[in-house]
Amino acid sequence: MGKYTLKTTRRGFFRPGEFDIRETVGGPSRREMLGVMVQYAPEEHPVVAQRIQRAMAQ
Repeated sequence: MGKYTLKTTRRGFFRPGEFDIRETVGGPSRREMLGVMVQYAPEEHPVVAQRIQRAMAQ
C-alpha cells in the first residue's frame, strides 16, 4: 500500500518464495490515500471520517 510494493525473491528450488518490501518511485501521496480511506469510513462512527478529513487538511 502506498509507496511500498512486495517483490518476490527466489531462495531455492524446494524452498517457498519469500518477499522483500521495496519503496516505489511514483506511489500515491498521503492525501490521495486518505481520500480513498474517507470514502470507506463507517457511517455509524462519524468521528473516524472527521479525523481522516482533519489529517487531510494538514
